Amino acid sequence: MTTATAENMVWIGNLGKYNEGELVGEWFDFPLSMDIIAQEIGLDAEYEEFFIGDYEGLLADFNFGEYASIEELNEVVEQLDSLDEIQAEAVTEIMSLGIAQEIEEAVNIAEDDLIVYHDCKDMGDVAHQYMEETGQLDEMGELASRYFNFDALGRDMDIEGTFFELEGEVYVQVLC
Repeated sequence: MTTATAENMVWIGNLGKYNEGELVGEWFDFPLSMDIIAQEIGLDAEYEEFFIGDYEGLLADFNFGEYASIEELNEVVEQLDSLDEIQAEAVTEIMSLGIAQEIEEAVNIAEDDLIVYHDCKDMGDVAHQYMEETGQLDEMGELASRYFNFDALGRDMDIEGTFFELEGEVYVQVLC
């Protein structure tokens, strides 16, 4: 659906070898397979445990730790891959702002409860776009709209709602 999370990768190492002073590990793309991981980093009857040493892509924004479940990581990446680029970026903000505590909840919010405002330099632009999209600007009339204080409305919208700015002059409103 999107390439927003195509760069998600993890570095997985052989814990037994690491404890013996040897760093053995590889970068892996998703989806992860335990059979391939075991083959690539030498997991066997003697060396059964692995650890995750690093994350790349959106996964780096979340704290999964060194001993995250391969199944859980595969599920998270699958969920993130179902999102478009703006939704995927919004998941990180939703988590960092504390709007959601779990990634699955943040993904659901990003899929269902966002309004995206494009080409906005500030909340005044968001307010103008909101008034235009809801038809209130037309109802106001051309003369009145010239004198309307969109910056003040934008400030009030920001105070009363949950808005955040993403890259590329994109503002997002969380509805829940």
